[in-house]
Amino acid sequence: MPEIAIIAAHSKNLVIGNKGQIPWNIFEDKKHFKELTTGHVVIMGRKSFEEITGLLKKPLPNRVNLILSKTKNFSTEDFLNDDSPLSSEVKTFSNLQSAVNFAKEKYPDKKIFICGGEKIFEETISFCNKMYLTKIDSDFEGDAFFPKFDEKEFKVISEKLFDEIPPYKFVELERK
Repeated sequence: MPEIAIIAAHSKNLVIGNKGQIPWNIFEDKKHFKELTTGHVVIMGRKSFEEITGLLKKPLPNRVNLILSKTKNFSTEDFLNDDSPLSSEVKTFSNLQSAVNFAKEKYPDKKIFICGGEKIFEETISFCNKMYLTKIDSDFEGDAFFPKFDEKEFKVISEKLFDEIPPYKFVELERK
């Protein structure tokens, strides 16, 4: 069974976003995200995908990008151009379960990373078997939040602290 993992960064007050943007810019967090997800499947909502493609002008490279949307349809062909070859697959699903089933069936050897946003994290938290969290030790203003969950259902596999401004830590959790 493939690993289904939530990957997220949140503040002390559980903020994950504000007005469609991530309210912090932590280089090590972006690097950590890239290292963990490259070569695997990422599932995210339309708003998260549009934020990424707005910044990068393309989907996340070297990953299978599965997008959840009831209003728009994204595909690999939308991002093909003569300037650079695309190293990603892009496919849209109307619900989380169909995206997870597709990933399990088509990519049984890849990890499945759930990348947000808020509603998708809420839906996934009950069945994911891992979480890779960046916990930022500071409060931020926001309108999107990471869901509360029973921490007793998970064991801490690793923690790495960073004494930066703001301070943060990478935490890897596994369902007991």
